[in-house]
Amino acid sequence: QFGRYAYRNQPAIGQWNLARLAEALLPLFPGDDEQRVELAMNVLNRFPQWQQQAWETAMVKKLGFPEPEDGDRDLVEEGLVLLEQSGLDYTLFWRRLSQLTEPGASRQPVLELLTLPGATDSKTQQQALEQWLDQWQQNLTRREHPATARHRMERASPALIPRNHRVAEAISAAEQGDYSVFETLVQALADPWSELPRYQHLQHPPAPEERILHTFCGT
Repeated sequence: QFGRYAYRNQPAIGQWNLARLAEALLPLFPGDDEQRVELAMNVLNRFPQWQQQAWETAMVKKLGFPEPEDGDRDLVEEGLVLLEQSGLDYTLFWRRLSQLTEPGASRQPVLELLTLPGATDSKTQQQALEQWLDQWQQNLTRREHPATARHRMERASPALIPRNHRVAEAISAAEQGDYSVFETLVQALADPWSELPRYQHLQHPPAPEERILHTFCGT
């Protein structure tokens, strides 16, 4: 309800989880209680920097760049704001972006995401997306070979994820004794980096009536 594990909150909740782990491990640390806490805190306080560096490295790979450079963080954050404002599907956006590495490649695979459920297909949003793509492609042309960039991007952004509505669908069918939906989902997710036509329907985001608004740890 309060977004405890929302994407934006994951760095903080990750640090919180590590703090709980540290509490459990404290008896194994050397020294007295005060020294043990100090040792644990020295590590925990460095986590935000480690997490930020790892996040930036991962996001730069999604852009196809070989190494982070000044300005990459701004480009990533502008892209994330754009995704939020336009309602573009996060997974499909990064995956289809890899199809635009060649100079002059059609932008249709990305632009058509504006027509999917939940997206805002307005002229303003399309113009903003085009401007961001211009900036990204200019950077990519300068920094990496198209084929190398595409391979890097495809390894950084899966074609398929276990979407909540598909998991719920598998659970519902299994409760009725039909495990075929579950088995299909498991088979598809065995290789989430490949785009296989027989699993293409599993890539799509949920329609409004299919959205799962509450999930549980047991799912």
